[in-house]
Amino acid sequence: MKITLDKTQRDVLHAACLLDLSGVDEIELYVRRGDFSQARALAERVVQTASLLDRIGWDPHTAEERFDLRGDPVALRRVIARLRQQAQDSLRDQSAWMSADARLPALVGSAEGDINALFREELQRSVDEDLDTRLVCDQILDELEREREIVVGCGGP
Repeated sequence: MKITLDKTQRDVLHAACLLDLSGVDEIELYVRRGDFSQARALAERVVQTASLLDRIGWDPHTAEERFDLRGDPVALRRVIARLRQQAQDSLRDQSAWMSADARLPALVGSAEGDINALFREELQRSVDEDLDTRLVCDQILDELEREREIVVGCGGP
């Protein structure tokens, strides 16, 4: 199994991986609380995300234009589906924020208005990133499904 990403797809996936790894410090909190199953689940998630970064490169700034995703398609499908779900959940949360924000009065020309405008810009940037992540994940999942259909159609697993 081999899926090739272009630089734009890779950069979107790389950013999603870094965001996913931002919660790694929660492992210690779960252990201190005695919630070892949550700690173990989060540690496994970190391992999966790190494995994906091993495939696409850890350096956010690379001159490479093509990136091959090779390896276990089941593991790849698992991590990509999780990153897609995180983006989808974030989009749902952002939609709620946007709905609430639309009900607030416009505060133009004041410090509050400037903060409100910055908040809206940041929210829109986050929405755009999540939409990109969802799209790239969908493309990879579609390709994994096509690969699986080919293997199954040829009498494979």
